[in-house]
Amino acid sequence: SGVSQGSLVAPSALREPPSWPRSASVRLTAAQTSVLTRAASRCGVTMNTVVQGAWGLLLARRLGQRDVVFGSVVSGRSPEVPGIERMLGFFLNTVPVRVRPEPGESLADLVRRVQEQQAALTPHHHLGLAGIQRSLGVDVLFDTLTVFENYPVDAAAVAAAGDVEIHHALHYPLALFTHPGEAIRLELRYQPAVFTAEDATGVLHELAEVLAAVAEDPGRPVEPLITGPVPTPQAQPSGAGSRPEVTTVVQLFQEQVARTPDAVALLCDGVATTYADLDARANR
Repeated sequence: SGVSQGSLVAPSALREPPSWPRSASVRLTAAQTSVLTRAASRCGVTMNTVVQGAWGLLLARRLGQRDVVFGSVVSGRSPEVPGIERMLGFFLNTVPVRVRPEPGESLADLVRRVQEQQAALTPHHHLGLAGIQRSLGVDVLFDTLTVFENYPVDAAAVAAAGDVEIHHALHYPLALFTHPGEAIRLELRYQPAVFTAEDATGVLHELAEVLAAVAEDPGRPVEPLITGPVPTPQAQPSGAGSRPEVTTVVQLFQEQVARTPDAVALLCDGVATTYADLDARANR
């Protein structure tokens, strides 16, 4: 409740028909994975929650929002559904995950809170996304997705089947797949009309940096990870590669005020000033 706007990394993609996604990936080392696993254990959360918390911080940083939402694929086999125990199927569903970093909060506190909130929503995992968005009065809550692929796979059976490949046709501009194991692999599937391979790789390395921060010191504050510079473009315009229209710094600032008036625009000596406050001062 209380979400008034969607968390969109590529609003222009809503007007474009989706194409077959492309993929980029990075793999953590076994040592990095081991340290991160121990950090998750000390925080009392799952690895899925750690990745979700890191993705939420990345979105907050890129969008300039303190309240972000993204999708997560879950198995919606809720006991609240009559006769669910007699039904066949994965019951996969996409539900919203909300991440709201608070001032002074540590990484450990954030991921614990995310896990508690998501656990409380488990009985509602069977609800349809369209109905959730209608109840909030928001047309599109998010345009990024996270998938934690921890379901069992019989590798021997797949190998015996011969030349078999599995492809996921996703319409989201960015979809993060986490493949757990001795060395975690992070795979980002992206819409090529909106993002380039360089953009996708940049997002993955940025995510790996956030995960490294969790692994090194879960007690560190989240604030520097949100207010730090964004190293890569947020998204390419429709028809990537076209030359952007010339604009001014003032116009860019006014557009940002309209998009995220309550986001932190300036942090000085511990005092945060929002875009709306700066705009009001400028107009005075």
